[in-house]
Amino acid sequence: MFRRVAAILVAGLAASGVHAAPGATCGQMVDDLQSYLDAHPQVSGTRKQTKDAQLMHQPTQRSVAKAKMQSRDNLVALLAKAKAQQSAGDDVGCRSTLADVERMLRP
Repeated sequence: MFRRVAAILVAGLAASGVHAAPGATCGQMVDDLQSYLDAHPQVSGTRKQTKDAQLMHQPTQRSVAKAKMQSRDNLVALLAKAKAQQSAGDDVGCRSTLADVERMLRP
């Protein structure tokens, strides 16, 4: 089920224009991603698997909710970092940070 939801999310993300056209500025990409996240507050992205998950411990509703919240916070922090890099004129760093955000949003 998660894969299906993630696939729908990525399809929606692509349709929303977050994957900017070639030649788009980092500022445009940041704005597009911010608009997407504002319009989709439930989007949390993915993060590395925890040690508990590797040990086959069953997640609880609380641990799943906490992981989603932490992942969403990480997305927001990365977006803030990209904005700061863009404001400082660091286009390469901004694009690299946005690539990290997009990787988190892929299934």
